[in-house]
Amino acid sequence: MNPQRWDWSRRVVDHLDIHAGDFPLSVRFYETVLAPLGIPKLYEDEESACFTHVNVVARTPPTTELHLCFHAGSRSDVDAFHRAGTEAGFRSNGEPGFRDYAPGYYAAYLFDPDGNNVEALYRDVGNPGFTGYSPTGNLGRWHDDYERGRPGWPAGVVDVPGLPPTATVLEVGAGTGKLTRLLVATFDNVVAVEPDEEMRRRLAASCPEARVLEGRDDELPLADDSVDAIFVAEAFHLFDGARALNEFARVLRPGGGLVVMWNLPVRPADPAIAAVEELLTERAPDDLGYDPADLNPRRYASDEWRVPFAAAPFDELQEVRFANPQTVDRDGLVAFFASMGWFAELSDAEQSSLRDEVRSLLPAPEYRRLWETHVHWTRLAS
Repeated sequence: MNPQRWDWSRRVVDHLDIHAGDFPLSVRFYETVLAPLGIPKLYEDEESACFTHVNVVARTPPTTELHLCFHAGSRSDVDAFHRAGTEAGFRSNGEPGFRDYAPGYYAAYLFDPDGNNVEALYRDVGNPGFTGYSPTGNLGRWHDDYERGRPGWPAGVVDVPGLPPTATVLEVGAGTGKLTRLLVATFDNVVAVEPDEEMRRRLAASCPEARVLEGRDDELPLADDSVDAIFVAEAFHLFDGARALNEFARVLRPGGGLVVMWNLPVRPADPAIAAVEELLTERAPDDLGYDPADLNPRRYASDEWRVPFAAAPFDELQEVRFANPQTVDRDGLVAFFASMGWFAELSDAEQSSLRDEVRSLLPAPEYRRLWETHVHWTRLAS
């Protein structure tokens, strides 16, 4: 079979057991080096510890001469993996850096206590010449673009429902954690639900204080009456509103808050980026349902998202707005445009060419954008 046709995002190994000669030391090793990669220890008992799909097991003879490679989301993650291990006293088997195995192959290596070669690898799709093996050649680049280019949120949005720090709050569609970071800095108990695996990995790495779960807006992995408030950032217009609101009502405690928000452009960027916007509007498919070059979802602007609230068990929606300025460099602005869904669906060659065109139309080193954050909130009706 042609390897270019294989879906390299498909998981073919469900789990792997590593037999440890010194169980406590091996658990400490994997706990230390996997944390920077966003891979948590899910549980531990006297004989085993589970790190998602890798289990460390107290059994002899120990596993030896194994090469185990973990996916990293960025070069900085690879660096953090290696630094965490060496600072904890574990042996290096290779400093972070590019290898000749393939273009863009950025990796670092450590020995575990039984001498197994443990690798953290980031396939740097931004490195010239890298093609990858996924159908589009992206291998997570869209997620990196989303994190780098999209605006964050004003700190005041987390105060809208008037909750104490001890509240338990849920974010639905948490993405890479732009809002989650504000929530964990404000509340003691934060649950973040996100359906996309790559997003969750980045989310867990950037917000280790949050409990990160796989789930959907209409199928939340939580018990009835279990949270004090739900936050949804730049996502509610994508949900089946009626189903989502019914599910939100199920998990909210009586009188619990619901906060939904969007970032919208207030005025053109400074310096102007009209030439880029015209280019992307020309290249984008017709009938997208959203602005091909900006955050202005038509379902939000049309108020279509409000319709399901009329039959939902919530009080009347209230609104507050916040100024939300953003300053980005040239590459950050390219990443913002590349984070649009239609852009990410282009082939690798098409994306590369379009990125170059966009970059050529952005001569300034820095751009200032003024967003306005529209926050709508309500409470579960008594």
